[in-house]
Amino acid sequence: MSVTRPEFRTDVQGIRALAVLLVVLYHAGAIVPAGFIGVDMFFVISGFVIMLTVQRRLESDRTFSFSEFLGRRIRRLFPALSLVIATTMLLAPWFGTISSRTQTLRTGLFSSLSAANVYLYRFRPDGYFESKEKTNALLHLWSLAIEEQFYLGFALILSVVVLVARRRNNRPRIATTFMVPGGLSFVLCVTLGYQNLGVPGPVSRVIGADSLDSDFNFYLPLTRAWEFVAGILLALAKRPTTFLGRSRARQIAVVVLLVGSISQINESTTFPSLVTLLPVGLTVLLIGQSPMGGVWKLLLESRIMQWIGDRSYSWYLWHWPFVQFADPLFPGNKGASLVAAAISLVPAHLSFTFIESRFRGRKIPTIRTVGLGILPVCVAIASFFVAASPVGELDVHLDAEKGCESGEPMLVRRDSRCTVRLESPNGRAILVGDSHAGQLSEGFVAAAGSLGLDATIATRAGKPLLAGNKSFLTKGDDPFLDAIIKEDPDVVVIAQSKDYPLDETTGTWEQRFRQVLLFFQREGIEVVVVNSSAIAGIEPRECSVFSVAVKRCESDTLVERTQVEARVSASFTMELEALQGADAELVNLVNLFCGNEFCPTRRENRWMWRDSSHMSRYASELTAPYLEAGMKKVLAEN
Repeated sequence: MSVTRPEFRTDVQGIRALAVLLVVLYHAGAIVPAGFIGVDMFFVISGFVIMLTVQRRLESDRTFSFSEFLGRRIRRLFPALSLVIATTMLLAPWFGTISSRTQTLRTGLFSSLSAANVYLYRFRPDGYFESKEKTNALLHLWSLAIEEQFYLGFALILSVVVLVARRRNNRPRIATTFMVPGGLSFVLCVTLGYQNLGVPGPVSRVIGADSLDSDFNFYLPLTRAWEFVAGILLALAKRPTTFLGRSRARQIAVVVLLVGSISQINESTTFPSLVTLLPVGLTVLLIGQSPMGGVWKLLLESRIMQWIGDRSYSWYLWHWPFVQFADPLFPGNKGASLVAAAISLVPAHLSFTFIESRFRGRKIPTIRTVGLGILPVCVAIASFFVAASPVGELDVHLDAEKGCESGEPMLVRRDSRCTVRLESPNGRAILVGDSHAGQLSEGFVAAAGSLGLDATIATRAGKPLLAGNKSFLTKGDDPFLDAIIKEDPDVVVIAQSKDYPLDETTGTWEQRFRQVLLFFQREGIEVVVVNSSAIAGIEPRECSVFSVAVKRCESDTLVERTQVEARVSASFTMELEALQGADAELVNLVNLFCGNEFCPTRRENRWMWRDSSHMSRYASELTAPYLEAGMKKVLAEN
């Protein structure tokens, strides 16, 4: 049974197709650097279509139902969205990378609440165009979240307008009402755009723009609403393109804006900003110059563009997960993404035929509509618990998990969360150093417990434990070291990277580290130095369950021991030199990671490495006997 849509326009459907083609080609890595402007085109189209639909309803019976409007949106968007969220979340542990799996699952949960954009802005440190973010298989749902948030705001505003107008159809009143928030949104967008270019203005100071960043501008509806409003005002205008006069002038303007958008916008462009007027203006002209003629009519109203336009929503939903999951199947193949994007038309077509078409435009009982509204939440939660279990050995270490990874010198303030207390301790041990020390947290706590020692974690990621300008380190020279002394430890376990750029006018790494060891020695504290640099050089976070299963991500599964020893020999030599004249025990972890001939990157089907320079939490647990032996030896000698 077909559904009649009185607001349907073939040219607008063709513009939808153009917008989704731009987005898909951009995501597939084709030569369309400005392809993401398709999202902005969608925003304008959405504003136009919903206002046109509502306006015709107002002209017919002069009523607007808040619940009916949202119900139509729910029936239009949520069924297909629920299927994509569930499918992607369930497949993410298998085809998504380990590093992206968690982000995909969390984005899926927020997407079910129409808040994917809020999650990506609030909880993700990297921007949309950063490579780390692009591995998130549900990243593209940020724009759908903005659209859903806009629908809610649109319905609220229009409900008030209709009520105030006493149920009369009043185009000027509606247009004026939306012009206010649209204008404010545009000013905020442009202001923050200049702010991100380092050109703050008076408006920036008024709104405190210096406290906002480019992600705020990109992800949140406050700076995107004007694009929807542009479509709304276009729908309310009786003759939207009369200001350009003849059709030829309008068509020339379309070409200019299209060329300008493609040539002037790319990933390095501050976006959105004033330049966003190009794709927004392009869309307004394409919609507003109807009826069109010439090449635009042939292109946009062609059968293929109409077919794509019908399926544009479903294709947008499906294409990005397909692109992301193609990499484990065809690693390094640039054409694989394009093929995957094309193949995603199959589920898009099926989704359109059997899901979208079934609910679009049809009235169903309110209870079923409410059920559809909560359906994404239910499937996302269920999928999360099913998909969250497979890969867990790359969880963060105890130091970061408990918040002990900082430069804060006042260890006493962090004792409750960073110290494991025993009822009758034989002494106290403290783990200090940078992230190479932090990665030992699990093994350190277990080793200290076996020896009957209280265990305190005090690590500083990215900050070496080295003497500064002083040739002879004493109390008061380093507040962090002084705080450790105040804790009165019996033994200190130290590990740290050697890859810091140092000003050697104050001494070499070996000389400056020796001063730290001698400092503890003078205070009567035993020291264990751990060489934790037996690195295999593989990035397991970029692997997936599938790629591991077919041995495509474990080319170093059988790394020769001689190769690993060659890599760590330099750092081992540096530590041996630092220990000259200092009474400390050196623990070498090469034997933990390597057998007689090879150093496997996985053991018992679990990763030994978290990334190319840090061990996994599982491997950290295996360091316990090595650390225990080292601490036991120095304490026995005391």
